Amino acid sequence: VKGKEVVKPLRAKGRDVRFREDRPLPDFLARLAKVSVSLPQGTFAGRIENLSSEQDILGQPLKFAFSGENLKGLRSAALEGVFDRVDPAARKDVASLKLRGYAVRDLKLVESASLPVSLIEGLADLDVSATLEKGGLTARITAGLRSARLAVERGEERPGLAGRVDAAIRSALTGVTALSLTAEISGTPEDFDVKVRSDIDDVL
Repeated sequence: VKGKEVVKPLRAKGRDVRFREDRPLPDFLARLAKVSVSLPQGTFAGRIENLSSEQDILGQPLKFAFSGENLKGLRSAALEGVFDRVDPAARKDVASLKLRGYAVRDLKLVESASLPVSLIEGLADLDVSATLEKGGLTARITAGLRSARLAVERGEERPGLAGRVDAAIRSALTGVTALSLTAEISGTPEDFDVKVRSDIDDVL
């Protein structure tokens, strides 16, 4: 510099060392967050516990629970679950949803040329539980319909025995006021199997 030789002093490169903590905590942690969400159907309130992106350090999974009552077209709703990343190699997500008194109207149940069936009105109770673990999905859906009113429209009149069966089914469905259905799902989110059971055969 300005004709003189400048020797750069030798310096060692630094290194960040994180010492072992007796009670380690993540860089970000919210032990409890109370949340309220306003939707057109009403207000949902709930809580989120152990909100952190470093569950392996915290040693506890994220938990959440939301609920609402006397909502528009729905008596009550509850959603809760756990997102477990404590062991990243064994991640597990569990969620459950419960709906009570969901008002259903004008729903097409069967689109058939000979026997179209519609739900004019009814109240539905729905339970959904699902688990996603190691890429595998298992779920169970239980639905109950009550105070129902079905409409069986007259479609194409089929001749002979088929027409008499259509008339019998139409007559039976007209008096139906309650139905139940259970679906079990297994596989992966991209490729899963569904098994459905219903009491519609008993009702008929």
